[in-house]
Amino acid sequence: MIRPAGLPDLVIDPEEVEKSAFIDNQSLGSLTCALEEKCLSDSAYLVRAREPRLWKSRRRKLLRFTNKVQNIGGSDYRPHTDPAQWQWHSCHSHFHSVESFSDYDLTYPGTNRRAAQGHKASFCLEDSECKAGIPQRYRCQIGTSRERFPQGIRAGCADVYASYIDCQWIDVTDLQSGPYTLRVRVNGNRMVAEESFDNNQVICRVRLDLERERTQVSNCRLAPL
Repeated sequence: MIRPAGLPDLVIDPEEVEKSAFIDNQSLGSLTCALEEKCLSDSAYLVRAREPRLWKSRRRKLLRFTNKVQNIGGSDYRPHTDPAQWQWHSCHSHFHSVESFSDYDLTYPGTNRRAAQGHKASFCLEDSECKAGIPQRYRCQIGTSRERFPQGIRAGCADVYASYIDCQWIDVTDLQSGPYTLRVRVNGNRMVAEESFDNNQVICRVRLDLERERTQVSNCRLAPL
């Protein structure tokens, strides 16, 4: 339900996180853009520094998942930064208007202690999909042009960062198999005002089987920041 007026209100889709999660095994050579954008654990950068001839063949295990962020509020969600401050990402050929829109962490169950080094995902905000009758207003322009087109998430629309996209993961290479808690947050620093921050986080149970490269993600639910 879309509220008729007021502020934007972002909410993460828990079902999308739960049903999309899987373990991916990639070589560092295929993750050069992710390395540039600081999306891997510190150990990946140590490998690159210590093994200049071999680092591209080394493997990383990634817990991938889709992050679907809906705006159910009464107005559009717009970046808090001025377009002149947006950062150009040459690997993906578009501007990121928000450098810490979402952040992802794996913690040990029942604690806030991080098990895997989390990262803040920067975003090019757009309307990936909208409810019936609501046209898309914001689109990320990809290409060589560096014109700064408007970015945002229209009320009644959602920005979907699918699991196959670079940096849509947590690097779990250095972890042991076992239970963890996944936390996915959006607008966690509250830089943009919203109607509510009670729905800006999703918390899930995770069981990693890294030897067989499998994961079970369950009980994903909304939680306040």
